[in-house]
Parts: sequence; C-alpha cells; structure tokens
Amino acid sequence: KITANVKDLVELLCTELFEPFFFLATSLKTGHPRSLFEKTLATAEMKKSSKGYWGATHGLKKHAWLPSLPATFDAVVHFAQAGCGTGVHVGQGLVITCAHVTFHASDDALDDSRGEVPNRIGRRKVVMFPSGRTFLTECVYSSETADGSSDIAVMALLVEITTTTTTTSYVADRSTSTSSIEALPAAAVASEAVEDGDEIFCIGNPSNVDLESLRSNAARLEFEPPTWHASVGRCLGYMGPTAAAVDSRVGTFLLHSCWTYWGHSGAPLFRADSGDVVGLHCAWDDRRGTRHGQKVQLLHDALAAARAAKRASVSCGGAPSMRSRSKRRRR
Repeated sequence: KITANVKDLVELLCTELFEPFFFLATSLKTGHPRSLFEKTLATAEMKKSSKGYWGATHGLKKHAWLPSLPATFDAVVHFAQAGCGTGVHVGQGLVITCAHVTFHASDDALDDSRGEVPNRIGRRKVVMFPSGRTFLTECVYSSETADGSSDIAVMALLVEITTTTTTTSYVADRSTSTSSIEALPAAAVASEAVEDGDEIFCIGNPSNVDLESLRSNAARLEFEPPTWHASVGRCLGYMGPTAAAVDSRVGTFLLHSCWTYWGHSGAPLFRADSGDVVGLHCAWDDRRGTRHGQKVQLLHDALAAARAAKRASVSCGGAPSMRSRSKRRRR
C-alpha cells in the first residue's frame, strides 16, 4: 500500500505541478510569444454569425495599435497547475485573477445548493512571468457571488523560485524582497470602465489540455502561441437583466469579443488606447459565444481590501486574510 500511495503522490505532483510548469517554461523558448507580441501579432476579433453566435477566427493578424510590452504583456502571469489560469501583476507584489482559478480538488465535494463556498484564503499557487521568473503566491483576498458576477482573488507574491536543468530550489525561505518586487513589470488598473465599442485586447493561457474531452488520454491542443496568447476585440457592453447590453453602471459582466479558451480564466483585458486593465476574463456564454469579464470597479474594490488587510497585518504582526463570499457558481 505504501508503494502504491507513493506512486499516486508522484503522479499527482507530475500532473498538477511539474508538467504544467515545464509546459510554460518550454513554451517561452519554442512558442516565442513575446516576439509575436513585439511584432503586434494577435488573434483577430471573434465574428458574429448570421445566427447571432460569436465564433473564433483563425490565424494571427497584425494590429499595429497594440501597446508596449512592460506595462501589459510582461505583467501577465500564468498559473503552473493542471487547470491553468492567468492573472496580472498590478504592483506591490499583488496579482489579481479569478477566484475560481485558485481551485482545489476538495472544492468539488461542496454542495452548491446549500450555499457552501470554498475558503480560498491561504491557498498557495505557483505563477510564472513571461520573463521566466517564477513565484510562490498566496491568496490574501477573494470575493465570489452565486451568479459569478464577482469572481476575484488577490494573490500576494511570497517567494521566488529558481530553476536549473537539474534542480528546483527556493531563493529564500522568507518573503520576497521589496526591491525584487519593485523590479517586476506591473500593469495599471484603469480609473474608468471601458464602454460599448471600445477596442480592447486580452493576454491569456489557452492551455494545451482539451478540457471539453472526458478522456484522460485526450489529444493535446496546439495554439499559436501556446501561452501568453494575445487576442483583440471590443467591449460589447455589460450584461443586463435582459438580452440587451447595458452600460457599466448597471450591468454585471463586462461582455467582450476577444478570443479566449479554458486557460484564459483571470486573463487581463487591456484598453487599446492606454494599455490599462479594464477587466478580467472569467467565463463565456455557450449559447451566444460572447465572453464575460469582471468589471474594473470590482478590481479596485478587491485591491483596496487586500491592501487594507496587508496594512492591518503589518501593524499587528499577523498574516493578511480577507474574503467576501456567498454561493459559488460552477464553470
């Protein structure tokens, strides 16, 4: 039994951490996502069919208006885990992503009908920047609602992880230094919401796993580039109580037409003219094909709460911990 348990543990570690980690690391060398972005190449906007369904377009196209690297592309992180996921560093060692990206296998045992919600605070995940720099992070704030209109987590960078061809080791056993964090690229969160018709772009991790297949040996998917994939589109307004889109003041989800796939959860949506973050991709409508994003005001609220918790922890010597919760929605 001990031998079998060890084998199961090794397989779990390989599936959940090492395989995703090396997929990301390898993709940076072979997929050249940064070079493609520098050439302003991105997947074109999805198109609406005569039946009203938004579908993907194929191939990369040049979009000369894509902004500079440091404050957009270089600030995007991918999660090294089997379920993938994306986030964006916004400075001070804080990464914003979707709460459901911080999943754990035990979450599936919760009863949605009874309003049971996972406690995501304290969960640790490994993230990688497009420079290859890799960090262990911890969830310090999360907010979720039953309809998914709030689905945000704030992760704090804890420790940088260095790797070689033969070993993986921690740089330090304490918090990452302030100077090291300040040197990391950081995106700015927009002060105002994007509105219907405004051009935006998204950078995310499509993943090479076909999550629509129930087969464990399903063929791997190939996208160009496979990670840090840029796609362009527009804000399509905000979801209202009816099918008609409304403005950001009364709407829930930000609706958009940037192509995304499963690993894009938590991917930042950038405003085309400024490069500021205006939302996080979080879900999609399988009836219409439109993509959903978290509103920018929710990002500001989450960051304000996380920073307040951090200040409080410094003053009392404790660890920051804060969450807002209600029933969750499965995706």
